Amino acid sequence: MTPVGLDDGFAVRVPLVGRKRAELVDDPERAQARLRIRLAQQRLNLVVDFLPVGDMPPPGPKPFFSLLDQTLSVQLGRQIGRPFWIDTVGKSNLVEIRILLDDAVMRVFAQRSAAYASNSEIFLFWMVGTSSILLIVAVLFLRNQIRPILRLADAAESFGKGREAPNFRPRGAREVRRAAHAFLEMKARVERAMEQRTAMLAGVSHDLRTILTRFKLELALIGDTPELDAMRKDVDEMSGMLEDYLAFARGDSGENAQPTDMTVALEELRSDAERHGHCATVAFHGLPVVIVNPSTPVGPGDIRPTPTGRLILEAARGQMPAFVDTGLNIVHVDDVAAGHLAAAEKGRIGDRYILGGENMSLAAILAAVSRQVGRRPPRLRLPHALLFPVAFGAEIAARLIGREPFVTLDGVRMSRKKMYFTSKKAANELGYRPRPAREAIADAVSWFRTNGYLQ
Repeated sequence: MTPVGLDDGFAVRVPLVGRKRAELVDDPERAQARLRIRLAQQRLNLVVDFLPVGDMPPPGPKPFFSLLDQTLSVQLGRQIGRPFWIDTVGKSNLVEIRILLDDAVMRVFAQRSAAYASNSEIFLFWMVGTSSILLIVAVLFLRNQIRPILRLADAAESFGKGREAPNFRPRGAREVRRAAHAFLEMKARVERAMEQRTAMLAGVSHDLRTILTRFKLELALIGDTPELDAMRKDVDEMSGMLEDYLAFARGDSGENAQPTDMTVALEELRSDAERHGHCATVAFHGLPVVIVNPSTPVGPGDIRPTPTGRLILEAARGQMPAFVDTGLNIVHVDDVAAGHLAAAEKGRIGDRYILGGENMSLAAILAAVSRQVGRRPPRLRLPHALLFPVAFGAEIAARLIGREPFVTLDGVRMSRKKMYFTSKKAANELGYRPRPAREAIADAVSWFRTNGYLQ
């Protein structure tokens, strides 16, 4: 609602009536003054009367939202130029105005509804402003509630991988704290059970080692025969198993991964089966396979474009005003192709190789793209919690219109982790040497510009 002032013509002429009130001696002028007062009452719903000259009442209390008082005071001061007094609080449905004249005080009563005008812009402003404040409060509240859950998930994941989470403490809402306390109690029980099992395995292993040592001495005194060779092999296998048990009891990380010759391993299994009276044969089925895992390839020839290419393209068009705190491993698509050829020539059967390039934050990627097209890089970083409802709405809208969503829930979940990789194994075994990531970004932007994608 916007307060409005009095009509310009009325505000100027009525004081003239009061100023000349004492000088009106002829009937035409008195009749004209009464006519003006009657017109003000009939057409403007104003009640006008005159009071004896005296001091103005003291200023009354101001309402909390005093826009009416301020605007009405400004308009009266501009158009009348005389001392005045207004009251917008005393009578709920009326506004009282008093103006000091030369020989009287003019008092005007106006309906409160006449002092306001409906204004849709103000209504929209209040609606948008209130919604923005509530949205900010909701986002902050959700972030404070989600952060303890994420910390609990990270602590559980670390415990499952055998790592400690030293800074984890129960926080957040009551339900989240109860879940965190239950996790800590479960963790303590599991660790206690592991300690008891380790102690038991250590005792059993030491006892069995003594028996196996006696077996080895007795077999060494008997002599060499084919039957004794098989028994010695069994004793050696049992000794290896016991050593593994003892290593586990000591808390060792376990045996290191080693290349395995499947031919030798299968031949050993065949010989063991024949020793127990079974007839067995060994045969290989399938093709020899080497697996390569590219990270995030970019470069020329991205016709569709791919999700990675769409990221570069939208950044080059200036359609990414904000970003999230995440990271990618950028590699040139030509280097990935060369890595495939190297893996086919030099890769070991059954192994996999990561074909990556350079680890870069999303902010650095967008800055590199912006430099190529002469734009300013985005500066606004959005929290991940704010993107989940946006991604949910984007996926629903994409299903309705039959197009790919510009952001997905899976993408938001993945962006919580920096997707960084290393290609050290491919570099050592395949001679893989990727070029800098900025060259890959420059080639991608150049190809998009040449083929009309940036128009």
